[in-house]
Amino acid sequence: MIPESTFQRIKDEADIVKIISEYIKLEKKSSSYIGLCPFHPDQNPSLNVSPTKKIYKCFSCGASGDVIKFVENYEKVPFPRAVQIVGEKCGINVELANDENIQIYTKYYNILAASSSFYQFLLENTVEGETAKKYLYKRNLNDEIIKRFNIGLSKEDPDLLYKSLLEENFQPLDMIEAGVIRGTSNYTDVFRNRIMFPIDDINGKVVGFSGRIYNTTSKEEPKYINSSENKVFKKGNILYNFSNAQNYIRNKDCVFVFEGFMDVIAAYRCNIHNAVATMGTSVSSNQIKSLKKSTNNIVICYDGDLPGIEAAKKAIIQFLKADFNVQAVLLPDGSDPDDYLNKYGEDKLENLLLNSQISGYDFLYETAKKELDLSNLSSVEKFKNDIFKLLGYFNSNTINERFFLKLAGDLTVSVESLKLDYGNQPKPVFNQVSVSDYDYVPPLDLPGFTVDTPFDEKPKHHVLRYVNASKQLIKIAYHSKKYCNIIKDKLKDRHVDKLHNSLLVQIYEYYNKNDEMNSERFQATLSTNEVYLLKDILNMGFDVNSLKNDLKPIDECVLAINLFYKEKDKEALYDKLLKVELSVEKMEDYRDHKKSLIKFKKKKEWIWWFTKTRL
Repeated sequence: MIPESTFQRIKDEADIVKIISEYIKLEKKSSSYIGLCPFHPDQNPSLNVSPTKKIYKCFSCGASGDVIKFVENYEKVPFPRAVQIVGEKCGINVELANDENIQIYTKYYNILAASSSFYQFLLENTVEGETAKKYLYKRNLNDEIIKRFNIGLSKEDPDLLYKSLLEENFQPLDMIEAGVIRGTSNYTDVFRNRIMFPIDDINGKVVGFSGRIYNTTSKEEPKYINSSENKVFKKGNILYNFSNAQNYIRNKDCVFVFEGFMDVIAAYRCNIHNAVATMGTSVSSNQIKSLKKSTNNIVICYDGDLPGIEAAKKAIIQFLKADFNVQAVLLPDGSDPDDYLNKYGEDKLENLLLNSQISGYDFLYETAKKELDLSNLSSVEKFKNDIFKLLGYFNSNTINERFFLKLAGDLTVSVESLKLDYGNQPKPVFNQVSVSDYDYVPPLDLPGFTVDTPFDEKPKHHVLRYVNASKQLIKIAYHSKKYCNIIKDKLKDRHVDKLHNSLLVQIYEYYNKNDEMNSERFQATLSTNEVYLLKDILNMGFDVNSLKNDLKPIDECVLAINLFYKEKDKEALYDKLLKVELSVEKMEDYRDHKKSLIKFKKKKEWIWWFTKTRL
């Protein structure tokens, strides 16, 4: 239930004229405003809006009420959602209970459940289904597994699901918003000719699909196609198999966390039922909260290749900082659990998962140590600095002491020398909106420096801070029209990277025409590079919902970008001389004569003058 105090505050603070003007055009008439009523075919303005009484009334069809009632009727949403929408427009956050969210999105859940049933029917009752099941049998998935995980099939026909859903009286727009249909007039199915794995949320409701190709050799076809994020499919809110595994998790007081759904199915095949998957995304605060309710003990088992190891490091750090007891399993030969099972059998995988666990701290240490070459001093320094960076995440003298002892033994140096080196390390500043270096992807055209070149003689983490600030602002703007407008006003046109700026500008333009983000429609307007950047940003761990009207994180990010501009200005003349390819010696000469050069810069002849007089 929405607290009465919150409900009353929204009614008091909502500007009914401003909000209704977002939906229809209003004109001032005396002390009120009039406009065409949207609730009947209106030729002459018959809707009257009173800012003093905070009500609207149509003198033709009789529609009337407050601003919440208007939004409820105009957007055709349940009352709790209407309160939430008006609250967002007033800058008031409204948390809805699970049952209220379910009520709002019932039509989407029904479409997705019907789609899942239809896919299962096709797998069991068609000729193509027989071929698909043979493929599944080859992957060692039997009928019990197929039924347990509701695996289905999408046929090659372009609109078979669409026609089926239409017969059940579902509306095309709702099908599109549920993520199973695409198009504007000629509607087609999103998934075709694939084995379908339904993805459920923590309440057990189907919210999306992953479709696996099974009968083509075309290298152009992606192996998997996944649902795009939409109103009900939010990767950060999903723990695959959680609703089915919850009782097992509580009974065992432990949960295995994998990357993908096939890994969960592999664990189930070897009788490990307390398993979930994060679906290849970074661990989110919502996922952590869900698991915290069931257990405090985590076993991380991600893929054994380099990306899997890096993802495992990030997950371990997040769970450790959330006070979980974390164990980890490192799979050999770069394999994933499903590959390992099919290669070595169920008993071997079960034994590996249950009996080869090491602590999360040891996993972080040992994976860093894998690249250590004691005969190479650079390798020794890199290993030492990697461990120092890990210590910065935990802020624990006990952990520091234990790691120093291990490190001293492996490097055959004294603990005292390590402590001295650690004390001399520049300590990164981690605030509410900063993320770790693991989240950093260097932009191609960051102006003024590269990640390998000191910028104004500052350590690398200062550079990362600017880029991460830009990413955080994009993520916040993407998720909220209110925050998007705030960021637009505060940031002006400043940016650290052309690609970041292009993406942010497109978010601005999208919210000029829309109140809520539709991920699929928005991404359809982006370039390939912008889509990749957006997905990388959305997978970052920062939870936008944690802002709760606190603008401090936004202000800190904007301040970081303003500082970037100040830093960049200091090097502006240096960059200009790079363009005329002066030698290093001439560059030093330039620095000695900087004051003289600045005077000539205003005349727009400074480069010519410098070239003629100095070279």
